[in-house]
Amino acid sequence: MPNGHEGIYGFVEGKSGVHIIALTEDEKMYLIESFRYPIQKWQWELPTGGIDKGLSPMEAAKLELKEELGMTADKWTQINMYSPCSNGLMKDEEYVFVAEKLHAGEAHHQDFEAIRAVKTVMPKEIMAMVKEGTLANGQSLAALMQFLAWRAFP
Repeated sequence: MPNGHEGIYGFVEGKSGVHIIALTEDEKMYLIESFRYPIQKWQWELPTGGIDKGLSPMEAAKLELKEELGMTADKWTQINMYSPCSNGLMKDEEYVFVAEKLHAGEAHHQDFEAIRAVKTVMPKEIMAMVKEGTLANGQSLAALMQFLAWRAFP
């Protein structure tokens, strides 16, 4: 440890991930309604996915946008990276990207994904969803906070 003490410390080494703020020309953001098995609930969240071995975070973000929304983007910006709230127990990194100048295509969900809806919402609507608890995915909330700080304080 930084203080010189030695000991045994157990943690889980997780898969790092990406979170995509996909923006329309009129500043709406895409959300997906996804089933999360551990909590047995459908919930709204940002397009999100893991970074497979051999991919950079940017490559993983582009792949997830294509898989989950069927889209490509002409403009990509990595705005930040954060460690999830369990960083005392788990080692992983989450990267936040903004995708702009979107082009529609066909989504190709993976077999283990359950996505039943996609919608676009204005930032004001996202804040209402957070307040109501309909957007309660912790990683999406952290990514949205990164985005809002980036927008407010470039």
